Amino acid sequence: MNDALIEELLNEDESASLDFKRDQYPFKEDYEKSGLLKDIIAFANAWRRSDAYILIGVEEVKGGRSRVIGVNNHLNDSHLQQFVKSKVQRPIEFSYQAYPFEGCQIAIITIPVQERPFFSKADFGKVKKGVVYRRFGSSTGEAQPDEIARMGIASVQSEKKSPVLDLHFGDNLSRKNIGPKITVSSLFLWPRLQVGIIKPKPKIHPLGIDLDFRDSLLNKNYYKELIEYVFFKNCLSSIYFIMENNSSEVASGVKLNSIINIQEGIYLADESKGPIRPDKYLSYSINSLPILNNFLNQPHPNIDVFNDHWELNINFGDILPGYKKWTTAPIYVGAKISHGINFEAAIYAKNLPEPTRIPLSIQIEVENRPMEIADVEKYMNKDE
Repeated sequence: MNDALIEELLNEDESASLDFKRDQYPFKEDYEKSGLLKDIIAFANAWRRSDAYILIGVEEVKGGRSRVIGVNNHLNDSHLQQFVKSKVQRPIEFSYQAYPFEGCQIAIITIPVQERPFFSKADFGKVKKGVVYRRFGSSTGEAQPDEIARMGIASVQSEKKSPVLDLHFGDNLSRKNIGPKITVSSLFLWPRLQVGIIKPKPKIHPLGIDLDFRDSLLNKNYYKELIEYVFFKNCLSSIYFIMENNSSEVASGVKLNSIINIQEGIYLADESKGPIRPDKYLSYSINSLPILNNFLNQPHPNIDVFNDHWELNINFGDILPGYKKWTTAPIYVGAKISHGINFEAAIYAKNLPEPTRIPLSIQIEVENRPMEIADVEKYMNKDE
């Protein structure tokens, strides 16, 4: 999800793929919970070709731009997933996301197109057992038997043509799947040390000559670069992505694209702008890794910076059925103060009729303190 998409939705009318809720869903009594369950089932069963959205904390304005009111509390996505899963005959794919917009907190329930129909396994509040509710324009009703049959036929035909792709964050050390939400730590060492504190005094010959100038391979900016490296090494955390094909179809030419709004105090970069440990002596070696990755068509993240946003692109290539692909390099993220980054990844493939959109969240927990000599000494060359 991003601000541009929300702006588009605010200027649309309610439909089979969009609903506005001024107030947060009450989620205590069974009858209250059944209202949310009915809406999710109805949107999951709706005839549509794109994701459906329920925007909570937004007051509908017919024929105009709907008003952002905001909500004071959020539902727990994990609890909501378990609740819906326990009520319907098979799992519905959806997500609940808290999102800051226009100085308010709104909530977004996203329901992608998927195999249908869905119905409740038992009577629950206002939801009847075995009834296939679906969205009709801006209202909800019951589907007829012939329509339910067409849902099944359409789902089977669609399933044969398109792969099902999912995206997660991954722990590169343990090679474990973390999921669509990740928490990383950042140590913000400020103020930095002054170069003169760690740079040793030059070796002076008895005749008054600075002996360091005899060495043409000496890196004159080494201590300055070392302080900068220590700062970014502690500030930034590395994040990897996993793209998974959860279908029996080969996913062809898979690409990820994401627009992330620039936020003050947040650092986001790909491997080319990550921390590189300096050497006391100049090196003339050529790093051919990016060229090699391009030649082998490996999933290597690339981040471009624009005036108001970052653009993340990753080319995953073809992904076999049931196969996972990890990015071969990380993206780096850090911050001055604890902060959250919520954004949406659009997944494209040659045999996907439309992009799969997946909400992602990065929470950065920050510790602040001044840089100390001990922080730098452990990264110095051994001969110093």
